[in-house]
Amino acid sequence: MKKNYFWSTLIAILATLAILASISLLAAGCGQEGQAGEANQEFHQLLLDQAVAEDTCPDPAIYDQYGTAQTVAWMHGRYGPNLTWECEDPHPDADYVFRLTELRESCGPAIFIINVKDKDGAPLGSKAVIRYWPGAPALPYYDPPASRHTDLGIYGFTSANGDVGFGVGGGDAYFPETGSGVTELYIADYDGPSDWLKGIGWLAGTEHCTMFSVFTRLPKDDIVPPTPVPTDTPVPGTPIPAPEGLLEIEKIYIKLATPVPTP
Repeated sequence: MKKNYFWSTLIAILATLAILASISLLAAGCGQEGQAGEANQEFHQLLLDQAVAEDTCPDPAIYDQYGTAQTVAWMHGRYGPNLTWECEDPHPDADYVFRLTELRESCGPAIFIINVKDKDGAPLGSKAVIRYWPGAPALPYYDPPASRHTDLGIYGFTSANGDVGFGVGGGDAYFPETGSGVTELYIADYDGPSDWLKGIGWLAGTEHCTMFSVFTRLPKDDIVPPTPVPTDTPVPGTPIPAPEGLLEIEKIYIKLATPVPTP
């Protein structure tokens, strides 16, 4: 009787130890799965963030009259929500796209200045810039892939510095609370289609405060965004950091692909 009791007790103890060992291994496995799940979520979030960062229709960089980087929300708060733009898709018969890459505030001269450059920052001369407003004369006919967002407008050609200017008058003034600028701007060039800037004017009651624009000719197979504008108003003079999404994705991918060492 005592012998049977001994073996029964021993078997019960061994069974209990086995169960505890199984629970421990299961808990460890769940912990690893939990870590892997968190890593996968982080990985997919970085992929999403990178997709946003590499959006082929990004917001342009925005600066106030003092050269401080600002946000779209700041610009809309000052100039109204109708100062907008539309991105143009690449054309199959063209090698480039003219992207709106910068809006820079100017106060003083009664003029709209548009600058056109290549992806390396070199100025592009002899590029036609269209300025539309209601009641402008009819544009001459021209073929695609040059953009023709409007049938009315005037045009000017950029100088060797990549600049062209259009004078402004009283009809370009507006109060952002009740209206918007009437001017629309884009590039018309056989190198490729152009983004379309709308709602440009100057703020009534100011020294012709407006937003000058920069269009960058980008290869359609290598479209890259400008430096992302921070979501919060940055500290004046603080450089805008470049995205590090690809590097972080690479690090996490290596982490996920590396087997977890077994004890």
